Amino acid sequence: MSDAALTSGQGSADFVRVATALNTAFLIAIFLLEAHQPEAIPIKLGNLLLVAAGGVVVGLTALWRAEGLAPEMRVAMHDWIYLGYLCWCFGGVVWSVAPAQTMVLSIYLLAVWLATVSLAFVPTLRTVRTVFLLAVIVSVLSLAILPIAPEFAKQPDVPTGHFELRGVIDHQIRLGMLLSMAIGLTALALLNGKIDALRGAVPVSLFLLAVILCLGVLFLSRARAAGAAFVVACLLCGLMARQRPVALVSLMALAVTFLALLLFGDTIAAYVFEDERDATLSGRTLLWPKVIELTERRWFSGYGYGSFYEPVFEEYWRNYRPPSAHSSWMQAAFETGLPGLALTMMLSLSLILSGVWISVALRRISYTLFVGLFVTLSGLLDVTLAGKLNVPVVLMLLVAAQEATEFRAWHATRGRVPA
Repeated sequence: MSDAALTSGQGSADFVRVATALNTAFLIAIFLLEAHQPEAIPIKLGNLLLVAAGGVVVGLTALWRAEGLAPEMRVAMHDWIYLGYLCWCFGGVVWSVAPAQTMVLSIYLLAVWLATVSLAFVPTLRTVRTVFLLAVIVSVLSLAILPIAPEFAKQPDVPTGHFELRGVIDHQIRLGMLLSMAIGLTALALLNGKIDALRGAVPVSLFLLAVILCLGVLFLSRARAAGAAFVVACLLCGLMARQRPVALVSLMALAVTFLALLLFGDTIAAYVFEDERDATLSGRTLLWPKVIELTERRWFSGYGYGSFYEPVFEEYWRNYRPPSAHSSWMQAAFETGLPGLALTMMLSLSLILSGVWISVALRRISYTLFVGLFVTLSGLLDVTLAGKLNVPVVLMLLVAAQEATEFRAWHATRGRVPA
């Protein structure tokens, strides 16, 4: 939906400013979800802040719709699948090993989803611009805090002994995911010919410096799984680029990577994996058989959404207590059983297919395609989908909702490509 569509009907310049400010405030709350807070605070403040922001969003947009300022709330196919997943999570309260935890976290998911759907009328490019700006701020703060409080800024207990920057974010993996999404969405804006609208009045040199800064902090985070997911998602999206050279280079890069892994897989693994712990993907390959063993005991129902870290499983883990299954798909099967895993896969597939369809129809790369691919790929080695509230998934839902609204508007007019 273009800015003109945002101001249609009884809309006004004041309404546009307020709606944009509300979208920005919600995005700030999303970023604060992963903020690094002192361990002395027992409650994750980011969760409460995001849910509170979501409640304000839902309330205000409902009032605007009642006054005819905002369009009616509509849901896309992926929303129906997500609703099915939410219903299964709520139903899991009955058999959950931690029913109160499952209920509270399911309410969190519902509140945040309602907020993303309520903000679907805001142009996607405005969200992309704000995401990039917030990523720059996070990068600056993460570097600034390093000389002041190095123990706070560095990731603790790194098995390899390497320096890993987490900065103002709770974990270096989450910092890597956050920056990867921001840089990827910005790259798509460039390929879609929207980079001037994205940077606004910011000089090109300053904008490039900001991009380099984000890339540098992404490198310092050493979030290798997120970085790999970012590269593969960008290359797959590049196949849909309207610029033939970009599509050709992306295809060649994917082909060369596949052949290199096929022919020289052992050599590459020896170079990438510096020690035995690396070779087990930081212990993931040792963790997953145990997760599967527990999952098989409740393969259909699971143990309840949000139950993985519950004390009831303490004795099973003995020497090492993982905070998560380190895989979206393992986590989904463990907590929500076979139906939850199936719904998670359907959600991922629906977003990717929706992104492909939008890309083909509008002859530009869909932002939904990138976020869907990135969250799916990064979820192979870390928890995104099916986990507790996290930045990648909330951003994915927001971007997908806004681009779906734009696509419906384009489809209705069949002529004007949205911004």
